[in-house]
Amino acid sequence: MKRLVILFFVLLSNLVVGQAYHSITDTSKLWSTVSGGIVSCGLAVCNGTHSNKVLSPTIINNQTYYPVYKTIDSLQIQWVMDGYLREDTTTKQTFYFDGYENEGLLYDFDLSVGDSVTINNYHAGFENFTMVCDSVDSLFLNGDYYKRLFLIYGSYPRETYSDIWIEGIGSIYGLLNSGVFGISAGGFAELLCCSIDSNVIYTNEKFDSCYVNDFYPKITTTVLDTAFLGEYYQFQLQLSDTTGIDSLFWLECGMPAGLQLNSATGLIYGTPSEIGVFNCLAEVANIDIGYITDMMQSNLVIIKYDRVGAKAEIIKVTISPNPFRFNLNIETNLLKSEFLNLEIINTSGVIILKRKVYNGKTNINFSQLESGLLLFKFTNSEGKLVKLIKVTKQ
Repeated sequence: MKRLVILFFVLLSNLVVGQAYHSITDTSKLWSTVSGGIVSCGLAVCNGTHSNKVLSPTIINNQTYYPVYKTIDSLQIQWVMDGYLREDTTTKQTFYFDGYENEGLLYDFDLSVGDSVTINNYHAGFENFTMVCDSVDSLFLNGDYYKRLFLIYGSYPRETYSDIWIEGIGSIYGLLNSGVFGISAGGFAELLCCSIDSNVIYTNEKFDSCYVNDFYPKITTTVLDTAFLGEYYQFQLQLSDTTGIDSLFWLECGMPAGLQLNSATGLIYGTPSEIGVFNCLAEVANIDIGYITDMMQSNLVIIKYDRVGAKAEIIKVTISPNPFRFNLNIETNLLKSEFLNLEIINTSGVIILKRKVYNGKTNINFSQLESGLLLFKFTNSEGKLVKLIKVTKQ
């Protein structure tokens, strides 16, 4: 068994070392990369997708360079120059030239485990960035094996490598983004796809498309319901379509005392312990792609539970139809334990009928009432006026 294991690793090592070199300056290839920025509270803002391609070589200073073009056009019609690549297939190194005077090493696919490499990425705007090759393996793409290098910088944790290079494809952060860590100065970039003659050979497992113009889901809730001091409160935040998203996570950046946000469901719940107007901020993260995709900021009003005071103003009473002949619908938004006193007054000021009205919609037969203009007076259990409505009996 031991001999078989040793033989397996020897074969794997020979496979990685002996595989054919894949050129990165292949004019039949197309790269697509999504980019964006991280703003307040970690929210990821998508700047859209750009594509790169390499055109036929040209001679500059007696050396062969491949022009690199870029487009943000989803139809890939309008392209602009984005520098040059020079590749040495003997040393397996690729250099970026900005077209003026700066040229620096972008990739070295001849690295072995433990080797260091210093990047001068003049496209990204930095020099002398040194990484160490931590491990090497191969990816099976398009019917062939492609060498993959895992690179680390200083004490950067190996669980999140500084960069990962794939031979013939480049950095997982984009063709010209070698060494940028994926996140640099509040920005980020991720390679979505690489194709050869329109045949996709590499896809980013986090995304289901080679073109991304925004991150989802989005929070559709804009206004929060009023809460009452000392009363249990719950309010469900709503999202746009989450089809195809396997895992979400809700985050709160400040809730009033006594309230909290369920990180799995987006439900705000609890019993408020102070009154006031509170600025609440909630975010949703798409775990599949690893970004916070939206943020909602809204005021939550918490008032004292007092029908005499503030809460009396929000009691709603509606009557329909008006005018009416026989039956009348009276609808309120009372709590289940509450009621209103109804007095019906004629034009002479005489109370001609009294009754209680409860929560919800009540259908009442008033055929016994005289025709004409009537005043429906609603008061609470403490006798405080809630609503006056003029009603016409036909």
